[in-house]
Amino acid sequence: MKAHRPRRSHTTYATVVSLAALIVTSVICAAAAAAAPLVRTPGYRGITRPVPVTSPVTPSGATLGQGTRPDLTVDAAGTAHIVWTVSPIGSAATTVYCRVPRGARSCDVVRELVPPGADQYSGDVSGPTVTAVNDQVVVLSHRYPQTVKRPDGSTGSGVVYMWTSDDGGQTFTTGAMVASGNGPNTAVAGDLAGGSVSF
Repeated sequence: MKAHRPRRSHTTYATVVSLAALIVTSVICAAAAAAAPLVRTPGYRGITRPVPVTSPVTPSGATLGQGTRPDLTVDAAGTAHIVWTVSPIGSAATTVYCRVPRGARSCDVVRELVPPGADQYSGDVSGPTVTAVNDQVVVLSHRYPQTVKRPDGSTGSGVVYMWTSDDGGQTFTTGAMVASGNGPNTAVAGDLAGGSVSF
């Protein structure tokens, strides 16, 4: 006579499977809740249509003049103060100052700055630099290799001249010698294409 093995209860098997699924679901939900809590606003059903997005338009450049080694600063009012060097053959290098108001594409003020007593050897080897705070503008230019007399009575080459303006760049003082040695390191601003200064 064959012995009959007791049949497994389908109810017990289903209960075990249900409990396992419930545990897995609880673990997943707990992990998701811990990672990023979900916040809902009553009555808000979410965005149902895509929001149109337009790419920003890059403005075209503007040429301000001929020269090399430009430097640029923008003051709190959005006015750009730009300087660069023009080096004509046979004469001293000229530091050109240009002021561009906010939203404009050209200079509304242009000033040419040359140190007193500069000759054809007064070259700007580093390029000028400019800074501006409110209505005060300061321009620096390192000149070399012209030999000049320094304030302490010695002579030498490699000096830094400074021009200052108290009216936002409308007028500048005569260039004054403020340092000797290496000139200020300047950051190139804009593109130098074909010897023109652009931004």
